[in-house]
Amino acid sequence: MAACLITSISLLSLFYILKLIKRKFKDEHREKIKKNQIIIQVIFTLPLFVYMVLIEAIQNPFITILTTLIFVLGYALYVKKFRNIKK
Repeated sequence: MAACLITSISLLSLFYILKLIKRKFKDEHREKIKKNQIIIQVIFTLPLFVYMVLIEAIQNPFITILTTLIFVLGYALYVKKFRNIKK
């Protein structure tokens, strides 16, 4: 049950990151987008990710690997796009 919740929240955060990336990044929107990303990563995704690694890795290795890949991919996409826009 917890693994499904963790995976669902990670997928939702990934979809939200992709939505932010598709948006046109104008100077006035950058701070708002950055704050939204920090809220998602710190409050929702990161604690669940840590919980998953500590507890769920033993019980559900497939879900753990899947969620880890989703989390890392989402963060990498966001960082890559945000750095390209700053230049």
